[in-house]
Amino acid sequence: MQRIEAMTWPLPRLSKKRDSMKTRVESHRYRENRTRPLRDLSAVYPELVLESSEDLGWQDIRFLYVRNEYADMDVPPLENHCLIVQLEPAVRVRAKIDEHDFDKFLSPGDITIIPAGARSQWRWLENSSHETLHLYLQPSFVQQAAESYNLSHEKMGLEPQIAVRDEQLSHIAVSLFYELKAQNVVGRFYAGSIALVLALQLVRRYSCLKDVAPRKGGMAPHKLRRALEYISKNLEQQQAIALDVVAREVGMSRYHF
Repeated sequence: MQRIEAMTWPLPRLSKKRDSMKTRVESHRYRENRTRPLRDLSAVYPELVLESSEDLGWQDIRFLYVRNEYADMDVPPLENHCLIVQLEPAVRVRAKIDEHDFDKFLSPGDITIIPAGARSQWRWLENSSHETLHLYLQPSFVQQAAESYNLSHEKMGLEPQIAVRDEQLSHIAVSLFYELKAQNVVGRFYAGSIALVLALQLVRRYSCLKDVAPRKGGMAPHKLRRALEYISKNLEQQQAIALDVVAREVGMSRYHF
């Protein structure tokens, strides 16, 4: 796995599983599929997915590398929370996530959060394709993370966000991007540890529980980089990259990691 020193754009490209579409489609509507739950974008727009963690055995988190060629998209409610990181190029988008309307300019590194069960509609105003990273977490997993953090709530919900700047979440997404590129067997242990970190960050910053603790604080970027570096150096030792071990390495408890 390649060591991550800092966020740099553009990221290296993965090999493509399919040729990109030659002609940009101006509009596309999903067809409802009632035979199985919709876990992520690949269930609605499989033609846009360049790479996926589907066959890598990752637990608690799903990851897609996507190239969008459409001007408009209508995405039905998905069963998982979704975090999207904008890659290249920068684009302007008008979107509706449930009852929330957005008109934003997305720069590389910007983050979008779509809660589970939220329908989203999109219109991109630039006449070009663009690439994104998609991370998906089950609501039950995020709820358990919140409870482990001594936060109790009958129903923990995330709040829709577009064009958020969050260095920690960006580093998490990019670290998983490199792991997807490497397709290392040990990566499933790494991904499991990172999934818990991601869930806690979402709860603490972008959920209805965000005000029970200071918005600032938590893991400083230098501690996150130190944790990622430690995991990178110990990829061949499965026990060494367990979450408890990595948390001790950076001087934090498991659930405050």
